[in-house]
Amino acid sequence: EADSLMARAQSIIAENLGENNADYALMLQNRGMSMQEQGRPAEAEPLLRRALEIDVTTLGREHSQVALVTHNLAVCLAAQDRLDEAERLLRQALELRRAALGDQHPDVLMDLVHLARALHARGADAEAESRLVEAGRIFEQTRLRAGIGAVRATFEDSPYPHLAATRLALGKKAAAWP
Repeated sequence: EADSLMARAQSIIAENLGENNADYALMLQNRGMSMQEQGRPAEAEPLLRRALEIDVTTLGREHSQVALVTHNLAVCLAAQDRLDEAERLLRQALELRRAALGDQHPDVLMDLVHLARALHARGADAEAESRLVEAGRIFEQTRLRAGIGAVRATFEDSPYPHLAATRLALGKKAAAWP
């Protein structure tokens, strides 16, 4: 039912604002992410690609929203085992977010973890480890800045389980859980 409501909202936005604006792109992205979460990445992909195309045109290639949609498209592609393209897009998203948000932002952490997961899936464990070590540093700094309580609990999942799995794949058992 959610998808039919989102499709209707997409139609209303298109009818009233047209299809080449940020609102329409956001609707496409939300609908695509909903499909992705339902295990339908092949259906989500064209929506995310169109959202990215619109955002690049309307907001500019360097905008943080472009980085977000690029990241989401990459995750969608990774879910389809299209790891080369996913890795390329995750690298783009990471660089865009570093430029727009700074090196210590939680979204940079998220990009590093997803990039490392794609690298690990392709067997590029040494680079994956390096990215996860960097993610761990950002995680710790971000966690400390958040303090205690509910705000601290809203952060992305820890990069440490991914780092441990990568180190085990590299044969670094003692370093897996320091």
